[in-house]
Amino acid sequence: MSANPWYTRVNASALSNEARRLILERVKRKLGFTKTLEVLGIVRGSLHNYLHGFRTVPDNVVYKALQYLEEGEFNEIVQYVLNIVEKASALLRGSL
Repeated sequence: MSANPWYTRVNASALSNEARRLILERVKRKLGFTKTLEVLGIVRGSLHNYLHGFRTVPDNVVYKALQYLEEGEFNEIVQYVLNIVEKASALLRGSL
């Protein structure tokens, strides 16, 4: 592994709630529910609450989750969220 992995450059506190939730969802799909609980060090109820938007995913959980994604997967998530924001802004401006 690289001495400075890509995820160490991510500012988790700047991520939207939706990006945080999608990161966890992607990790859960890759690892499965039980393994995700284990590697993130969280309990079933917390993961459920994070995935359903009842609670905000803490920065430390985001950083742990990022270690199980490829940089390209993270970039896809961020681009998806940015596209949603762009479309919402266009709707508000009446551009769509």
